[in-house]
Amino acid sequence: MTLKQIADFISARLTGLFRRDTHGHIPAFPGDSPFQHDPHWKDLMLFNEYFHAETGLGLGAAHQTGWTGIVAYLVMRRYRQDIPAFWRHQAVAHKDRRAVSGADAK
Repeated sequence: MTLKQIADFISARLTGLFRRDTHGHIPAFPGDSPFQHDPHWKDLMLFNEYFHAETGLGLGAAHQTGWTGIVAYLVMRRYRQDIPAFWRHQAVAHKDRRAVSGADAK
């Protein structure tokens, strides 16, 4: 395997912990978690410090920072087309605000 193939493989494994499977279940969350089924929570993500080796269930502290925060970047980079429309809209609005404020000017 090339280094790129290895990186893609690791990226797919990490992001797979947070992607819904064929049954709509996200391995990183317990089955009874509101992140699994509640329409107000199901598109939100928390990243755990570590994961169960066999099930992928998230363990330890849950937040959106730390080493697992890189998963958010990997998900966005690899699966951009699957990001919910709300987040795409937020990104466009942020870019528009930056353009109006001149933050993007060099």
